[in-house]
Amino acid sequence: MYIANKRAIQRRSAYKRWQRGLHDQQKHQHTLRIARLVIVAAMFVFVLLPAGAGVAAYSAYSNINAMAHDGLNHLLKVKSLLNISKSDPTAALNATKLQQAQVEFKGAEVDFVQLQQLVDRPDIQGAITQFSPQYGSKLGEVVSLVQVALDVSRMGDELTGVGLIGANIIHASPLTSNSNKPLISASDVLAIEGAMVHALYYISDIRAQMSHISLKDLPISNSQKTQLASLLPLLPKAQDMIVQAQGLIGLVTWLLGVGQPRRFLIQTMDRAELRPGGGFTGQYGIVQIQNGRVTPPSLTDVTLLDYAGNGTAIGLRAPDGYSWMNFGNWGIRDSNLSGDFPTTARMTMQLFQDEGGGPVDGDIAFTPSLIGHILDVTGPIKVPGYNETITSKNLEERLHYYQQDYSAIAREKQISGNYSKSGRKAFTSTLGKILLDHLRHLPVKQLTEVVKGAIKDIQSHDLQIYFTNPAVEGWLVQHGYSGSTDTFSKQDGFTVVQANISISKASQYVHTTEHDDVTLDAQGGAKHNLTITLNYQQKGPVYGYDTYADYIRVYAPQNAQFISGDGFDSGHALCTPGTPKPSPGSRGSPPPTTSGCGQYNGYFPSAARNCPNGNYSLGMRGFTLDGGTLAWPIDSLGPPTALTSDLPGRAMWGGMTETPKNCISTITVSWYVPNA
Repeated sequence: MYIANKRAIQRRSAYKRWQRGLHDQQKHQHTLRIARLVIVAAMFVFVLLPAGAGVAAYSAYSNINAMAHDGLNHLLKVKSLLNISKSDPTAALNATKLQQAQVEFKGAEVDFVQLQQLVDRPDIQGAITQFSPQYGSKLGEVVSLVQVALDVSRMGDELTGVGLIGANIIHASPLTSNSNKPLISASDVLAIEGAMVHALYYISDIRAQMSHISLKDLPISNSQKTQLASLLPLLPKAQDMIVQAQGLIGLVTWLLGVGQPRRFLIQTMDRAELRPGGGFTGQYGIVQIQNGRVTPPSLTDVTLLDYAGNGTAIGLRAPDGYSWMNFGNWGIRDSNLSGDFPTTARMTMQLFQDEGGGPVDGDIAFTPSLIGHILDVTGPIKVPGYNETITSKNLEERLHYYQQDYSAIAREKQISGNYSKSGRKAFTSTLGKILLDHLRHLPVKQLTEVVKGAIKDIQSHDLQIYFTNPAVEGWLVQHGYSGSTDTFSKQDGFTVVQANISISKASQYVHTTEHDDVTLDAQGGAKHNLTITLNYQQKGPVYGYDTYADYIRVYAPQNAQFISGDGFDSGHALCTPGTPKPSPGSRGSPPPTTSGCGQYNGYFPSAARNCPNGNYSLGMRGFTLDGGTLAWPIDSLGPPTALTSDLPGRAMWGGMTETPKNCISTITVSWYVPNA
């Protein structure tokens, strides 16, 4: 009995010890399950982080199970809030959604701090080490994953703040004229700069933390591992993009007039009167930008500034190197002298200030092509009073109609009530105001299309831009947007620059072709034989004189050697028509006399000028100061007369050409480039 009782007591004692051991083991296993859940939750949350976009990880609450599930729910919510559309990237700049996302990021930071503290608890780490040593070796990875989650949540908080600034600029419309509230301030710029500095730190830390983690050991599916592996290489690319963006902050801040307003001269260019920069600049306006707000410009006839301003243009001559622009009164209207737009812009801006327009921070010139591309986005525009519907297809034709057709000009002046000389541009000004109003009300998606079209117009030189800020202008040069003439320092080539100085809109009827035959020699040199053909068929009325006078310049590498040329006005007269004066009391001007020159009306002693209809008459070229008429002298043709370049670092040959209406001029230039 004693022995049996003793055994029973031993069994009960062993059973109690077993119960206590089982209880302790269950307690440790419970702690272990919690720790495992921490690991899985942290790993799972990070896998779903969209690495390149900074979309964040999420939180956990008081118990770990709730943390994991709630974190995943927050993650899915932010992913839906910041869903980026490839067709409309600006859709992500929704202020309401960004504010909601920022709240989520802030909450995530709090929760991940708590999760980090939980992972660092000694009892959790001890339980893992004691009961699951296979996970104990992964504690470092867990710590790294939680730190990554913190980095992403903090970075997301700051970058959504930057997104809110961008949303304010885009959706508030910089062109809106009914508000003086700044769209962007100096404090906003500081916030953006700070967010970018911090983002670089966070991304660098994420890369460092992820270097401690083996993707193959993560408790996730193979597809998720593949997705994560594809995202990690995007991190250095994101760093590069942020570094590039940092370099643009100062440029954009300057352009938006943050802290100091900017004034930019804008000019229209008429391709029907071709000039070196793109066309005759007959109208101008001022765009002022302050803290992101744009003061809507209005177009004004440039003659009101050139001739009716302070009189600076009266009697002024073009600068040295441009004496061929010899109209007598050199003003802004004729300042488009160089095919190198920065050179033209600097001349124009100085003239603008001299004529009383004040200092400006840049020059922006554009042809009707830019407006046509905007109309492709906005749709047709109806012009009240004129019964006109303007599209990209009829824009240029209708502009010319109201500026060149005398009956249309008379109607235009009657409609506008402007009977001055500038009244012939009233239709253009009215159309410009309506177009600007349409732009103000365009949705962001369509404004984006306008910007895309403008970039293409820069590349085609239908939009020319120059800024006085060296850094901003340097960015244009770096990206090929400056409109500067090539120096051909890296490869052989040439550029032809034309200037219609006929005082007419004849360019629209002139078809120009360029054909260059190149012969390479054994020494690596290249001989160029360039033929330029001007085929002038006057198929419609021309506002101005009939003869097409085109000052042509050919630019080549600096070491190019001139060989020969033909088709240029030599400056040596074969004969000079008389210049009669009007008789007292007479109206109008008598035609020029043709004494000694009549024989050249029916033929010309050079194959470089060919008139199939037999009419070689050059006709009038202008008026004298006392009211007499000026006729074109009949000069012989020969090689280019200008052999010194107006642009440093380039060779240049040029001269005047004259083409009677319905005739063809052939201009040739030959040169040799060593080591081409």
